[in-house]
Amino acid sequence: LDLDAMLTGISSVSADGLYHLKNPDVPFRFVEVAQRLLSGRICIAGAGVNQARKVLDAVESYSEKRLIPTGRDQKTPLSELPVMRDTLEELKAVMCVFRHFTKSVEDSFISDPTITDELVHRIACGKIEAVGFCIDAILALKARVG
Repeated sequence: LDLDAMLTGISSVSADGLYHLKNPDVPFRFVEVAQRLLSGRICIAGAGVNQARKVLDAVESYSEKRLIPTGRDQKTPLSELPVMRDTLEELKAVMCVFRHFTKSVEDSFISDPTITDELVHRIACGKIEAVGFCIDAILALKARVG
């Protein structure tokens, strides 16, 4: 990421790591920058979960049509095999939790009169956990489908 792309509208960062205001007549408003960074983290978590849900839906649709030999002259949809069924159900349940968590953090961010340390930690941890879950979920689906 280029240094000048980090805080483009407000300030820039020089090669030696110093912040410089774009317009010295406009004071640096840390709260505005923090709000942008925090709202971005909320968006990353929500977008990750939404994209993982799209992948899950596509894999579920595929697994319902993909027939697996399960005996002589017998085929069963991949989605009905216990390991696949359990994986799909578990991922759906956890995604539901992350959607509700992300929504509650977003609601707090919008409606709370101040940005508390607790809210900052919820946002940061939520982003890390949501993105980590999405990566793990897609890897689990890949392992099941091949």
